[in-house]
Amino acid sequence: MPKSDSTTRFKTESLNLLSRCDCRVFALMIRKTTFTIYILLGLVFASSSAFAQGNSWKSQGNGTKTWGNGNSWKDETDNTGVPDEVDVAVVEAGELEIENNQGIGYLHIAGGNIKGKDGATTDSLEIRGQSAHSTWYNGSIRRLNLLIASGAFLDVYNSTVNDFEGSLIENSGTLTWTEGDLTTDAAGGITNMTGALFADQTTGSVTIGATGATFQNYGTYSKTGAGTTTVTQAFNNYSANTLEVFDGIFVIDGGGTNIDGAVMRAANSGLIRFSSNYTIVNAANLDVGTITNENALNGTHFFFLPQSEETVDYGYELASGTLNLGSIDQGALNVALFQSGGTLAGSHVLASDYFLTAGNLNSTGTTTVADGGRLILANSVTNDFDGRTIEILDGGTVQWAAGDLRSGSGGLIENFGEFNDTNADSEATSNINSNFGGPLLVFNNY
Repeated sequence: MPKSDSTTRFKTESLNLLSRCDCRVFALMIRKTTFTIYILLGLVFASSSAFAQGNSWKSQGNGTKTWGNGNSWKDETDNTGVPDEVDVAVVEAGELEIENNQGIGYLHIAGGNIKGKDGATTDSLEIRGQSAHSTWYNGSIRRLNLLIASGAFLDVYNSTVNDFEGSLIENSGTLTWTEGDLTTDAAGGITNMTGALFADQTTGSVTIGATGATFQNYGTYSKTGAGTTTVTQAFNNYSANTLEVFDGIFVIDGGGTNIDGAVMRAANSGLIRFSSNYTIVNAANLDVGTITNENALNGTHFFFLPQSEETVDYGYELASGTLNLGSIDQGALNVALFQSGGTLAGSHVLASDYFLTAGNLNSTGTTTVADGGRLILANSVTNDFDGRTIEILDGGTVQWAAGDLRSGSGGLIENFGEFNDTNADSEATSNINSNFGGPLLVFNNY
């Protein structure tokens, strides 16, 4: 009911009542009623505030204190007990030990050191609050399993380094990373759970380290910051919800696997770069653009096709290491891939543009160039494919654009499509068995 209507009705009923009873009695009734309403409202607001915020806790001074002994925390209201899942905990100094499995509403790491008493396999702290964001902008985490519950938020933004040595971060909610390296050791790692969001908004050159650790992605890893993120720990992608790089460069530099059905996606100015040994089980799981616009690359990364004015935008680059690229049930690579170094391995189908300017194809297996696919061999020194079979299907094209063409060890070209020799170097040769042992290269032209 509108406020004006309610006020009018109240005045009318009051006048009617005054006409039937003594004015002093009515006034007393009004005062008592108003007082009762104030008490009820006060109780409601007090109860709501206490439930939503809980108590505020802070770590005290220096030294080591253990969660659970009653003296670990300074309660700013009543100095008793220990915090629970409706409370706010602030770690700003000293060393706080977490024993067993604890829960908190909101956690703010502003300094000091928070750690597990007996280690990450035994001790954990779960962030459970859902109406505000927990923060980590200073201090470190040691030997602790830090859990972010579904619906909870943690913002990570230490400008130098976010150090979680020996610790495991398990995200089931939303982790937003805007600044500083994420650094651990071989005993640490990150797991982004199904339904979770790991939001990489970094704009500088940052790393997720260290050798021996693992980043397990079951949810969505979304990079929207324009910087370069280098993952030096193993990156395993199990998620159909995608690793998606909208802007900046995501460098895989610690190995790992992208399983069949797990999607990688580059869009806008995003680039996914392979700089270590990595396995993509099914090439068909590499996408570009957004779901609504599958060609949404903005031209930041491109190559010119030789002897042509055509430019090709690409969202994937093989820079170093060995990329083991597979195809399941003839699932084809339908995106452009630029090879600036490293080795292409595995048996796979190409249905888009594969452009090689450095590196090689020296590995056993078959590269099938399907209808609409183009393999451009433009290494100015040598295009090596020792032991590899290159199969060109009807509608597929191999373009030899620069450098020597060199193979051996049973290397084979099977041409059912189109093989274009556009090499402008008069000294370029097709070297057979040069520097490679085993059976000579065979070229079957059908």
